Amino acid sequence: MESPTPHRQSANIWGHTVSYLSAGPADGPPILLLHGLASDARTWEPLMSQLARRGARVIAPDLLGHGESDKPPLTYDLEAFARSASALVETLGLRHVTVVGHSLGGAIAMHLARGFPQFCQRLVLISSGGLGHRVHPVLRAAAVPGTEGVLALLVNDRMAPVYRARALHKLLRLRPETVANLGRVGANIGGRERRSVFFESLRGAIAPHGQRGSMVELGYLDPDRPTLVIWSEHDPIVPVEHALAVLDGVPSAQVEILSGSSHDPHRRHAARVGQLIAGFLGLPVEDGPLS
Repeated sequence: MESPTPHRQSANIWGHTVSYLSAGPADGPPILLLHGLASDARTWEPLMSQLARRGARVIAPDLLGHGESDKPPLTYDLEAFARSASALVETLGLRHVTVVGHSLGGAIAMHLARGFPQFCQRLVLISSGGLGHRVHPVLRAAAVPGTEGVLALLVNDRMAPVYRARALHKLLRLRPETVANLGRVGANIGGRERRSVFFESLRGAIAPHGQRGSMVELGYLDPDRPTLVIWSEHDPIVPVEHALAVLDGVPSAQVEILSGSSHDPHRRHAARVGQLIAGFLGLPVEDGPLS
């Protein structure tokens, strides 16, 4: 069995390089993981190992404009991200995948499932965007025109050593996983090119009044497609009520609410989330010995 440790690979999509992490056996049931805003594939590493250990083939791309993937002058909206994800699936020769999306990646996953249903066998939404108007006020404020200049003053090479200082992390009582998350965010919004991708991606899904609507109400969710929703009880970014809203459109959906206040349960509770997804896919729920 291939090592469950994620490793880097790349593919050519529309003449651009998409970098992705891969783990697990090549013949395992394929799972495509789509990260959120200002993030990259590394956010999935703990969960990838959990799923690969259970026999799944797990693929987590850096979306175009993010991480180690190219940052071409494209339109960075939900539809474009969904099209590039479908192109990756096709390039890798996969017929059907389980699509897992976190936050903005959840909204992308729903676009992918609706626009390219032939690829999406099952859908897993983790603290997903696109299921209601409410969202953290900071993200709404970032959608206001003119905030690019403010962000440029706060996130740049001069300020980076300040944010990396362990004394600051200790003062703010930041957990190591929070520091890692902030590091990914900083890397993905530092520099004019990356900030441009960030704001275009953000404004494609969020306006100053909140998220642009509910994909449940718009009919994006197919009631015949198996759907799993995972959320934290006190998610500070997207309210847990959005998880329950899925049941309005897909009564057969499985909704799992975890304790705590993390917006990243796939990292904070990787073992539990791994078990939930494994059970959803019919994979071994308990970890077994590697072979």
